[in-house]
Order: sequence, then structure tokens, then C-alpha cells
Amino acid sequence: MPFAARPWALPVLFRLYRTQAECQRRDIRHRKKTQLGRELVERVLSWLPTGPLELAADEAYSCSTLLKGLPQRLVFVGAMRPDAVLTRPRVHRCRSPKTGRWLTRDVPVPKPEALARDSALPWMRLTAQLYGRSQQVDYKEVVARWRSAAGERMLKVVVVRMTSGSRPLRVFFCTAPSLSALEVVERYAFRWSIEVLFRDLKQLLGFADSRARRRLAVLRTAPFAGLSYTLLVLWYLELTASWQQMRWPLRPWYTTKTTVSFADVLRLAQSSLARARWHSPRRLRANLRAASRAPPSQESAE
Repeated sequence: MPFAARPWALPVLFRLYRTQAECQRRDIRHRKKTQLGRELVERVLSWLPTGPLELAADEAYSCSTLLKGLPQRLVFVGAMRPDAVLTRPRVHRCRSPKTGRWLTRDVPVPKPEALARDSALPWMRLTAQLYGRSQQVDYKEVVARWRSAAGERMLKVVVVRMTSGSRPLRVFFCTAPSLSALEVVERYAFRWSIEVLFRDLKQLLGFADSRARRRLAVLRTAPFAGLSYTLLVLWYLELTASWQQMRWPLRPWYTTKTTVSFADVLRLAQSSLARARWHSPRRLRANLRAASRAPPSQESAE
């Protein structure tokens, strides 16, 4: 977005999830979240049959259900477990020293956690723009296959040493091995805009306060809130409003604000709607009756 320094997530498609207990109680087939996520991906691919696409997902969705069978034009950026089994294609033919047979299987590659402990492979450092600020990242990288999840596709695997939190390291990967480690880390960080979207939907549009009980109301609540969010952001994008038009409230304690948030967009929309001229349905009927009783014009009489 030209008016913001961070990526924005705009919801355009929805699938509602039922728990396994709910499906058993209603005697319907249970579908996992990853299966619903693959449906969303397939639908977007049908909307955009040509051209490159990128998909960022967290560790829960970085699995075979989403990864296997994806077209080459779709670049997937995700996270994997530190104990994931990695391999690489065998380049030179050789025989087994025990049986004498030709070896055809892939060559094992050390797991990400083993790569992190390997002192022969030194840590490298890069400077990345993560979550709105510049950070120093220590990393190791390797190009390998993750057969159990991604099948035959070669992946760029980036092992990142964590300096905070409970995890000692994080492992990110990308289905485009030509990308650099910097691009993989920064593109995965773009996924955080989805979490910002969920917060805004719950706190500002009342998504978490729904009291819907009827079936259609339940099905429509999430799409209505999400599409309202998207329409408001696109409306503001067309306005190309300046800082003076925003009329932000004076907050002396908030001196670090340098970009537009969804709360600012929503405030501008509320003030614009408050100044709009709305016509009462009764007044509209009165105008129609008056127009019907008016004498016909000369052209209509002729």
C-alpha cells in the first residue's frame, strides 16, 4: 500500500471450519483446515490462470496437503520442523559397498537442527527488514528436498538462530531455490499482516462479538466482516488521502506513529458517512407521489 510502510492483508475468500466433534455429532464428513486451505489455493489459481503467484503460510499449513501438486508458477514460502528429513538428488552413480547394487535413492542431508550444530558450517549474517524494523539475522542455508511434504521439488532451506523466545532456531523454506536467504526470511515475515488483520477484525469490526445462531447468519458473518475490511481499505486507497484529510486525534503520548492504520481508515469512513445526506424512505415516497400528480409536460402531451 502506498500509504503504509508495512504489507496489508485483504481477505477475499473464506472457508468456515467445523471441529471433528461437531462433524461427528451431525454425522457429516470432517475436513481438516489444511484441506480447506488447499481449496482456497486452487480457487485463487483458477481466478489467475497465468502469471506468478506467491503463498506464505506458517508451519501448520506447510504440509503435503498444500505443497504437493502445486504448479511451478506458485512460489510457496513456509516453515518446517527442525527435525525434518532432507535429501538431495544423487549426482554420480555408485554402487553400494555392501551389496554391490547401484544406488538410486537420494543422498541424505543433515537435518536443520544438525546443520545448526555443525561447527564446520559457519553462521552467516544478514540485515533484514522484519516487522517494520531492521534486524540482524544469523542463518545457514542449504538446497535440498523435503520429500514427505513437498515431494520432488527442490527447496531453499534457511536455518535462523533465534536470540529471543523459547525456540533456539527457526527453519524457513521456499519452493524457489534461486531466492536468497534474505528474500525467504523477509517474505515469510510478510505473513504477519494476516495476524494484524485478525486483530483489526476482532477489535474494530466486532468479528469476535457475533451472536449469530441461524445457519445463514453463521455462514455470512465472517465473509461480511472480511469483505467490509477489504472494501474500506480499497476505498481509502482510491481517496489517496493526505495527513491533513485524515484528521487524526491529537495524541502527545504517541510520537512514534508514522504510517496509516486501519483504525485511521475506519475513522475517516465513519466521519464521511456521518456527513452524508441520507433520504428518509417516507420522504422518497412523498417525492414519488408528488411527481405522479404533477401535470404532464408539453412533450408528453403531444
